[in-house]
Amino acid sequence: MKKKELGFLLQVAFLLLFMPTALLAKEPSQFVSRVEGHLLLEDYREAIREAERGQKLYPDSKEIQKALLKSYAHSGDHRKLQSLIHADLSDDELEEIAWGMIRSGRTSGSLPVQFYATLSAYFGRDIRGVKILQEALHSSNRMIRQLAVQMAGGMRDRILQEEVLDLLKKESDWQVRLSLLRAAGGMKIEEAKPLLEKVVESEKPTDEERAAALEGLVNLLEEPTREQIETLVKAPRAGLRMLACRLVDHFDLKEALDLLLPLQNDPQWQVRKEARVVSGWLAPRYEELPEEQHPEVAIAIAWVNARGGDFSGLHFWLGSSNKQLRQMAAAAICMTGETGLQEVASLLDHENEYIQLNAALTLLQHGKEKKRALPILRNALNSENRLMFEGDEPFSYVTKSTIPHITPQGETINQQIRLHLLDILAMLGDEDVEGAIRDFLASPHWGIPNRAAGALLQEGSEAARDAVFALLDDPSRKVRLQAALTLAMWGRDPRALTLLQKEYFKASRWEKERILEALGHIGDKSAIPFLRDSLKERFPQLRLIAAASLLQCLRS
Repeated sequence: MKKKELGFLLQVAFLLLFMPTALLAKEPSQFVSRVEGHLLLEDYREAIREAERGQKLYPDSKEIQKALLKSYAHSGDHRKLQSLIHADLSDDELEEIAWGMIRSGRTSGSLPVQFYATLSAYFGRDIRGVKILQEALHSSNRMIRQLAVQMAGGMRDRILQEEVLDLLKKESDWQVRLSLLRAAGGMKIEEAKPLLEKVVESEKPTDEERAAALEGLVNLLEEPTREQIETLVKAPRAGLRMLACRLVDHFDLKEALDLLLPLQNDPQWQVRKEARVVSGWLAPRYEELPEEQHPEVAIAIAWVNARGGDFSGLHFWLGSSNKQLRQMAAAAICMTGETGLQEVASLLDHENEYIQLNAALTLLQHGKEKKRALPILRNALNSENRLMFEGDEPFSYVTKSTIPHITPQGETINQQIRLHLLDILAMLGDEDVEGAIRDFLASPHWGIPNRAAGALLQEGSEAARDAVFALLDDPSRKVRLQAALTLAMWGRDPRALTLLQKEYFKASRWEKERILEALGHIGDKSAIPFLRDSLKERFPQLRLIAAASLLQCLRS
């Protein structure tokens, strides 16, 4: 080959090697292929460059527009994503933008933004959310890790199961460990059994850790054989003996109750109480009261006898000088079924207003004493005192809250109980239920909690929702808005949609967050255009909530 020809070929090779890729691409599809290749390698910067070059050459190509949108979404560039939002986007494109917004929040340096991004990843219910939760499980921040564990606990993706299992082996934070112990059972992670059993067997963990591990094991284990129950009953560790009781109760193993008899005299009072309660549930029988030193075990024994008609033991504890034991004894009376309804009715005249309240709830559940019980519910709703649950099942009861007012959990529980009381009033046709609901919604302490807490709220009855619906035309803006939020979060009622969207534009930022969450909770496709436009909000929390709600509506 001549020297001149060789030089020409080298120049061509150099140009082919270093010329911009845009000059090599003759079709939009070639750009799209290269963009997909960069995305596969997680080289998002180069994917964006490739897509932007293609857009310059083929500005009308829908293929390249989609590739560009996908590149921005994977990179989490919310500003560039916002520039692509318009009314003609397909559902797939909207979904891609929403996930891009969530990715943007996950990489934020702001803790509240990361919190909302983690929540949004869960509510998105997609494989793309799994990866975001996986990253959140390794966050250096305890709150984010704990939230990610709680959210992962509602899923059974294998990737998340492996991450939770790995974290359970090395997590040192106490609060996160509690969530991990519960999640391991809820996610059915078989490999976690030895770890949970170790916690149950050990004397070192706190009562809360052991209870969480027991809860996880009960959810994880299959129905045990009689031999397995017997082995647990004879175990040297109290936690394993407690597990025997829980399994007999959980699987309704009446034929194994005789194995629990030795545990009624166990050295550990918690085991004695558990054995008595399980036997009392499955096969109550009268027995002479033994010399029991621990009051909670004594109340459990008295409860078993009361189920057979002898209330003398519970009457004794009802007269205790200890307020907590009095309330526990009253709760035990309320759990004696049809046998004890007359005794429960006598508690309506008790001097303690919370004993009255629990008795009223029990009687109304059985359709009794409506005339006497309903005013007690109204008094509880009118009281300034916040409410909470106290005690362990089956002797749990409603009482005055001791949880600090600033704690979101405490306010959520208070609102949950109050909504339940309002629901009962509505179902029973209370003549002033609308007024009671209005007073509740107008209260300075009332406000629908955020998405995580809102998931705790039980759906209200149709009668309650109708009573709330009547308040959508109330003269007070606060009552109208809270009524709409309650309809959405309490009953997924689409009748709230119009008012929620209307109120959004004059709402505070906190109210906007609740409105966007409510729209997602309802999950109506008619809200998609509104949520699409809300992705243009300048505050990241609002964008993230809008993204999660948009995904919920797209899925509905």
